[in-house]
Amino acid sequence: MKRMKLRTLCAAAAGAMSLMTGSQALAMAPSTVDFSHGMEGWVGSAGTGSGSYAGIDNALGGSLAFHTISPGDGWSISTSSNANFLGNFTSAKSITFSLDINVAELAIGNHGGWPLTQDLILEFRDTDKPGPQLPYSSVWFRLGYIGGYQPANQHFSVTIADTSSNVLPAGWHGAGDFNYYGDSTLPYAQTFRRILQDVDQVVVSTYVPGYIYGAEQFYDLSVDNISISAVPEPEQAAMLLAGLGLIGWTARRRQRQQD
Repeated sequence: MKRMKLRTLCAAAAGAMSLMTGSQALAMAPSTVDFSHGMEGWVGSAGTGSGSYAGIDNALGGSLAFHTISPGDGWSISTSSNANFLGNFTSAKSITFSLDINVAELAIGNHGGWPLTQDLILEFRDTDKPGPQLPYSSVWFRLGYIGGYQPANQHFSVTIADTSSNVLPAGWHGAGDFNYYGDSTLPYAQTFRRILQDVDQVVVSTYVPGYIYGAEQFYDLSVDNISISAVPEPEQAAMLLAGLGLIGWTARRRQRQQD
């Protein structure tokens, strides 16, 4: 009876750990890209004009960061390959995303132009659900503003308290289609939860979905400490703890037998 119970607990714990660490589940351990080990699957804006630069350095002070000097109609950094930031976000009860931005210059036109303030947008995309107006469906959030009279160094963060919500939480918007008024919106039949079930691209940018950009701006900024952390569902956390406890118990039992 005890042996059967032990097998059942082991199977449940193994199932929970498999669910929580599987390729389609969001990694439960906090993950941070600080660029001390390269780009780690993130791809950033790289201008083509004279004097453009994109690379990892500490030219703006502090630790290593991804630094961009470039004219263009916007700035972005994204990943579609770093598995720690992708997958089924609803496998976690809640998630928190954060990053640091250091802006040396954000100006209209070229270097030395009039200071400019821009939105900083976080977007979770599902490219397997193309919308009528875009090759993907997404949910996005305005993290804040950069440039202008904003502080040069800023930390941005957002927490999704309930990943199972079908409706867009306060501050969140959808993209993939447009409504009658021309505003960006989720395509028909898509929900907040459905997008979070299969996030295959994460984008941080100055592009607000639904807006058209064309005027050139000048960017001299760096991004660092891109981070995501997840809180597991209570049932998954309990099974994971049970599994870890069993692993520890087994190790101690083997050690006693060897002694």
